[in-house]
Amino acid sequence: GLVGLDIWNAARRFLNVQGGLGYQTEDIGGVSNNSSVAIWALRFRYDLFKGDFSFNHNQSLTYNITGRDNTAVKTSTSLDYELSDMITLKFSVDYDYESNPADLAKNSDLSTLFGVGLEFE
Repeated sequence: GLVGLDIWNAARRFLNVQGGLGYQTEDIGGVSNNSSVAIWALRFRYDLFKGDFSFNHNQSLTYNITGRDNTAVKTSTSLDYELSDMITLKFSVDYDYESNPADLAKNSDLSTLFGVGLEFE
């Protein structure tokens, strides 16, 4: 399980870190791999300009202690703009890395995304 700590938990800013040990099962090419893992995660949000913009950063690291030799890092950084109560625009950059990816897979992936979110109540 994970243990977490909220460093900031306020209306305009949020920072949380988590760490712990776990167990994971992966199915790669029809072969099941079981591993003990150490996990670290961070979540950050900061509201800018009276909350119309928010800067977000989330990242995680999973280190395989036993089983498959692998370390995985995932990050997502975004800037969100609340256009109205119902519409949000989002620009994000996501990066994924694995030290030992599955066969024929790249060990890193970088994505740039732009999206529109609609909220219905």
